[in-house]
Amino acid sequence: MLTINKFLSTIVLTASLALCSSSAYADDFCTDQAELATSIMQLRQMGAPVSKMIKAANNSSDERLRKLMVSYTETAYNRERYATKEYQHQAAVDFGTEVYNMCKQVRRTSDR
Repeated sequence: MLTINKFLSTIVLTASLALCSSSAYADDFCTDQAELATSIMQLRQMGAPVSKMIKAANNSSDERLRKLMVSYTETAYNRERYATKEYQHQAAVDFGTEVYNMCKQVRRTSDR
């Protein structure tokens, strides 16, 4: 099982790669954002301290990634933390879905 610190490091690395590849694979951008948001909510549900999450987000050298991670982290920590694994999983999935839907809406609007 991954510790919170290892999971957090993996998320930052994955998010960096996803953001870099998003320009080459524009259709996958919203999927990458949903996965990032889901992972952040998973950490929130696992009890990761918000201070660690914000610190990790702010360590990114990419300004776009930093802003996204801070925004997703702040939003996730404004949501309820659940006690059961089932509700924790559902909260993470729902958060990822919400981010995906918002991303697609923004991309549709900007394509007009």
